[in-house]
Amino acid sequence: MVAVADDSLIATAIRSYARLIKRRSRLVVAFWLVFLAATAPFAPGIFSATTQEFTPPPSSAAHQANAALQAQFPVAGRATQFVVLLSTRDGSSVLESADARAASDTLEAVARNHSLTHDVAGYYPLLKLGMRPQDLAPSFVSNSSSSTLIEVECSTYMTDQPTIDYLHWLEERVDELQAAHGSSLEVDLLGAPLIIEEAADTAMSDLEHMDAIVLPLSFAILAGVIGSFRLLLVPLLTIGVAAAGAFGITALIARATPIFTITPSLMMSILIAMSIDYALFLLTRFRQERLQGRSVPAAVEVTLQTAGMTVLVSGLTLAASFVALLFFPISVISSLGIGCTLALLLVLAVNLSLVPALLLSFPAFFGAREPCCCGPLAALCRRRYADDDSPPPLASLEEGGAAPQGPTLDSAFERLTAATDQGGDRRSALPAPEALSCPQRFWWRLSGLTTRWPLNLLCVAALLGLTVPLGLTATTLATTDGWDQAIPRGSALGAAFERMGREFGAGHLNPYSILLRPRTGSATSRHFFSSVASALAEFEAEPALRVGGGGGAGFEIDSLAYKSGTPVPWLLYETCELVPHRPADGAALEASPPSPSLASLGAERREALRAAGGLAEQLFAPLAAGGDPLGPLCAGLRYAKRRFLNDDGSAAMAMVVMDVDPLGAEGDAWLHAARDTLARVSVTFDIDASISGVPGDIYDCKDAVFALMPVMVAVMALLVLLLVGCTFGSLVIPLRSVVSIGVTVTWAYGAAVLTYQHGWLEWTGLGGLARTDSQMWLVPVISLPILVGISLDYDIFLLARVAELRGKGATTQQAIRHGVTSTGSIISSAGLIMAIAFSGLLFSANPTLDMVAFYLVFAVLADTFVMRPLLVPAAMALLGEANWWPQAPTQRAAKPPAETAGVAPLRCSAAGAAAPPALAAALGR
Repeated sequence: MVAVADDSLIATAIRSYARLIKRRSRLVVAFWLVFLAATAPFAPGIFSATTQEFTPPPSSAAHQANAALQAQFPVAGRATQFVVLLSTRDGSSVLESADARAASDTLEAVARNHSLTHDVAGYYPLLKLGMRPQDLAPSFVSNSSSSTLIEVECSTYMTDQPTIDYLHWLEERVDELQAAHGSSLEVDLLGAPLIIEEAADTAMSDLEHMDAIVLPLSFAILAGVIGSFRLLLVPLLTIGVAAAGAFGITALIARATPIFTITPSLMMSILIAMSIDYALFLLTRFRQERLQGRSVPAAVEVTLQTAGMTVLVSGLTLAASFVALLFFPISVISSLGIGCTLALLLVLAVNLSLVPALLLSFPAFFGAREPCCCGPLAALCRRRYADDDSPPPLASLEEGGAAPQGPTLDSAFERLTAATDQGGDRRSALPAPEALSCPQRFWWRLSGLTTRWPLNLLCVAALLGLTVPLGLTATTLATTDGWDQAIPRGSALGAAFERMGREFGAGHLNPYSILLRPRTGSATSRHFFSSVASALAEFEAEPALRVGGGGGAGFEIDSLAYKSGTPVPWLLYETCELVPHRPADGAALEASPPSPSLASLGAERREALRAAGGLAEQLFAPLAAGGDPLGPLCAGLRYAKRRFLNDDGSAAMAMVVMDVDPLGAEGDAWLHAARDTLARVSVTFDIDASISGVPGDIYDCKDAVFALMPVMVAVMALLVLLLVGCTFGSLVIPLRSVVSIGVTVTWAYGAAVLTYQHGWLEWTGLGGLARTDSQMWLVPVISLPILVGISLDYDIFLLARVAELRGKGATTQQAIRHGVTSTGSIISSAGLIMAIAFSGLLFSANPTLDMVAFYLVFAVLADTFVMRPLLVPAAMALLGEANWWPQAPTQRAAKPPAETAGVAPLRCSAAGAAAPPALAAALGR
């Protein structure tokens, strides 16, 4: 624990605080009960108060393009697209299926009657407007003709509550269609809001299963380490109070500022991780002090001065790191900073106030000799402590009881210090290995190896050497925001998404919008149409934009002036103004003069159409064969004009639908190339063109976050340097801490790349460890502060014990060995508990949860079983007295104030791990 001088300001403050808690313990407990009652009712609301909306930075291209599009197309700029996929069960053609047509007509009718429906498009809906089947089939009927899709646009943004309500309404309609036509058709609903909701529901279900199976096992191990099932109630209460408070307050904050959907999950991870760590630090020290004979108030005071200081330093350092996230100009990161800072501060406050208050308020319960409560468990406890070296009955040590006489651990260090001051040899006071318990004997021998020259040098060199290739591997981290990383594995939604991607292209869920504006004149002029057609043709032909591996461009363009390879001249729209047409709802033809045919047009207009080229020129081939496609073609152009031209004719829009998922692996490079190409053609053809869409919002957020990642890392490192350096009065210790924490993080990132991009663990057969070629981009971002926090906790816990022992008179070498020996079991147990707690997520059907679990489990195990017992003691042994620079080599703190007289030494605490090894020779004298 952090050693502080007996007469220091900190020690005085801690004693005053301990006395305050002692006098007002019941009041503290009452305060937290009132706090729980006040915040718990709001806690469930956090899950409905969060949002999935990515708000790109104001200076980003996505933000500027979105603002321009919404100014010109207020509804279309925020519309959400759903896709209903109709597939015949026997593989027959949907064009010959009466059920397919009936299902399409029913869906169109009910959708158009909903107030939020902006548009309905599909083969049968547009056919009713008079369009030609051959013009519609390529976009809405699969190559095998066994599937057709219907696009239903909702006029609100995908994360708005009205859109969620619309989704639920649409799900009910789809279920009705499936019930009516299920014998011949498979009806599937797809859409970004549905995927987000399904992923969230699966994650919540997996977390509930994990809580029911894994957490009880974790807490059982925690109880074994603490040595008391009664004390186990304390972390259960603290987690409940902190979680209710954090979620309740965050739900209230969400009413004023956006809180991103993953924030509660990250908060829960921090609540569990830090609460388990702090419970171990505080309760093991409290239990140890009780077994050494101190009364409950004295044990609480020592616990606060030692373990409490460790918790305080660790918590403040990590909280400061999270506070730094609040200043990032990205709503995703700033909302994570709000939630995580609040969660950590509450965990810190609860552990440093409610925990000691509970121990002081109920001393008979938490300080009883039989910590396992009653019945058979109590019998097991009695047998466990029946050894001759077991502590005296604690009943005699309650308030007012007399402590047995005998030397104590603190007095042993006094003897050691005195012997040293008189010129004695400290090595003569080292304990004999046989005086240690079995667990401590292992850590004693291991620390002897890792601190011995030249083994310490070889250990540091080997571990740092392994970090180099893992670090280089980590630099190849590939990220994505593809829907395949959010859709639960093995789900019906996943099968439908794969089928849509195979038959039509995954881009239908998130099409891009290109805003096109003339720099001079109107968007309905011949010059603008000609410029747009040429610009989009050059855009389509750009080699850098080819995706999907096929022979085509890999995407479709639909606009007023250009339709994937075919220009549409404005003259054709002028001609169609003469043709009567059906209204948007597909009703009967409007009353109008007889429709002119292409053949009946004047010679001058026909020649002008032929000279215009593109789609106009294609009219004359059917005319020569006796057909006249002018009427059906005009029906399609009117639909395009209504969809792609704004009300005042000042701007036009184009839709781009990619064959691949625009959020997938190829989408990032495609978007950057698209922006570059549009910037070039805008200059060439004297127009303003910008591209926007949900993928662009996410990619700009991602780019901004990763650009700020070095800043985040630097801020965290600086905070560790300042707070740890000030705590231990050293410049070297925090530098070493930053290095060891960095090694843990590097190993975790490198291992994740090897697992998910190279498939090194596919042999396990676990879906959570299967190769995915890339990682959900938020996973390495949100994992970083948790990994730093967990590693920092264990590092400070070990360092504090080393500093405490050194302050009591041990040499640096002795303090390192004693520190590792006395904390090794606790740290490894904490790591094992944490790994078990998070490992349940590796069995989740949600790929993103799998990845988060891998980072946490791997980092915890690497840190607690490699870094703390091997790298840290070896590095400190190499540095020797330089660890404490610029402190004087003989500078040390006085022993903590407590009842230090007359308690028999122990080999093993109630938790099954030996107390810090008493110096056997001193104790024996």
